[in-house]
Amino acid sequence: MRPLTPSQRQILDHLVSTTDAGRQANYREIMGAFGFGSTNAVATHLRQLEAKGYIRCAARVAARSITILHASDGAPYLTPLERYRSLCSALGCLGWSHEKVIEVALRRRVA
Repeated sequence: MRPLTPSQRQILDHLVSTTDAGRQANYREIMGAFGFGSTNAVATHLRQLEAKGYIRCAARVAARSITILHASDGAPYLTPLERYRSLCSALGCLGWSHEKVIEVALRRRVA
C-alpha cells in the first residue's frame, strides 16, 4: 500500500473511530472535525484514500457510503462485529466466555 500523508492518516483514523463507535461520519462532520472550508476538500481527501486502497466510496452521492478496507497501519479493517464473529469462531472452542471474546475484539488484536 502507498503511504498516507499525516492528514490522510488523521482522516482515516477518524473514520475508523466513528465506525467503531457504531456510526459513519458524513462529509459535513468530517469537514467540521478537521476545519475544512468546504465538502470539496473532504471529497478530495477521500478520493486520495480510495486511490490508495484504504477506503471504498460506494456512491458519490450518498452521505454515509464509505467502506473502510484498511486501517491506517495497512492492516485489513474489521468492524467490531466482524472482529467478534471472527474471534468467536476461532476461540470459541477454547472455552472463552463471551465477555472475554468481546474484550479482545474491541482491542483489535490478540495480545
